[in-house]
Amino acid sequence: MPGSADSAVPFGQMGIDVAQQLVFIFPIWWEAMPALLKGFLDKVFTNGWAYKPSKRGVEGRLTPIERAVIVTTMNTPKCAYRWLYGGAVQRALVRGTLRKCGVRKVQWVALSPVSHATDTKRQAWLPQVGAMFAA
Repeated sequence: MPGSADSAVPFGQMGIDVAQQLVFIFPIWWEAMPALLKGFLDKVFTNGWAYKPSKRGVEGRLTPIERAVIVTTMNTPKCAYRWLYGGAVQRALVRGTLRKCGVRKVQWVALSPVSHATDTKRQAWLPQVGAMFAA
């Protein structure tokens, strides 16, 4: 990518160019995605590659991506995350990045609260996550 100080950016873009799906698996820290993931998105999802400005905001250029799957873990109960903290992953990653960049189908499962989850609960999460990847 011209103008990028990070030589890894073109490799990230090339990987996404040949992908049919994007998969993001991460913990939610302080009610948001980790800084490393945010930095990746800021560097790789660039103007002219992932989107282009338009009169109505932006026009997504990642339309060949069939879907994105997001799996997160957190300790905040889901209802508190959404209503008290505004659901930052939904706003910033799902709507503010992926859908703006043209990825229309985005599935997200938030596994919570992990710190108090029993082994039985954790075992119940496995088929839930697995079903997101079933053919």
